[in-house]
Order: sequence, then structure tokens, then C-alpha cells
Amino acid sequence: MKNYKWIAFLAVTLSLFVSVMSMGAILISLKDISESFNTPIHQVSWLVIVHLLTVTAILLPAGNIADRLGRKNIHIFGILIFILGTIIGVFANSFEVLIFSRIIMAIGSGMGQSVGGAIVSSLFPESERGKSLGMMSTSVGLGQMFGPVLGGILVYNFGWVYVLSLIHI
Repeated sequence: MKNYKWIAFLAVTLSLFVSVMSMGAILISLKDISESFNTPIHQVSWLVIVHLLTVTAILLPAGNIADRLGRKNIHIFGILIFILGTIIGVFANSFEVLIFSRIIMAIGSGMGQSVGGAIVSSLFPESERGKSLGMMSTSVGLGQMFGPVLGGILVYNFGWVYVLSLIHI
């Protein structure tokens, strides 16, 4: 298939964009989540902390597993785990379940992040590799930029649960 590299590139960059965007969107939602679960804001901030810690912890093991099982398989499985965490979060009836959902989402996100650069590097010839990795990095930057904006719009108009349900699924 002639356009395979661009389809795969789009899948990788879109998943990175959504993963990074979710972090910015959840930051905007912390006050509303705090009120919704009647939980102090310093405890609600653990939604961000646990996500970052989990992604960091999963990067190396996921990359190692991807070397044995295949990058594509780990990337797809990571997306499915991310979606599972999102679904759990949407239906969370307690703050503890919401924290658990963020851990699950972070595992999936870390799996995708661990193989994203390697997948993109393998898709393009050396002459296009720098450009493709730069475009991938741009998608991460755009996710950081759009996350708080979209999160704010969703929280203001619909509530914090829509930050999870509309951004991720």
C-alpha cells in the first residue's frame, strides 16, 4: 500500500496528540472534580501526579516488551488500554475509581509513547526521518496547546466528565 507510512504516521501522531491533550484538559477540570467528589484539591491533584508517574514508569518496560512482541502490537494494545481507562473514568462513582482510571489510561499512554518515535523512524527513509519526527513532535506541542483550551470549553459548557468522554473516545 503506497500510503501506508502516512496512515501509520497519522495513527501514531493522533494517539500522541490525544494523550498529551488529555493531560492539559484534566488540569482545567481539577476544581470541578474536587467539587463533584467533595475531595480537597490537593488530593485531586493526584490525578495529574499519578498519571505522570505511571507514564514514566511504563516507558522502559513497554519499549522492552515492544522489542520482543512488535511495536505495532504494543501501540494498538496501548490505545485499547487507554480507551478502557477512559471508560472506567467516565463511569467513576468515587474519586478512588477515577484515580484508578487515570492509572489505566497512563499505562496505555506510556505504551504508545514508548514506541511512537521508533514506529515513525521505521516508516520513513533516512532522508525524510527528521521531518517526520519533527511533525510528530509538533503534534505533541499542539496537544499541549489545545488540551487546556478544549478542556475549558468542555468543563464550562458540559461538565468535567465530558473532558474524559469526548476527548478520549
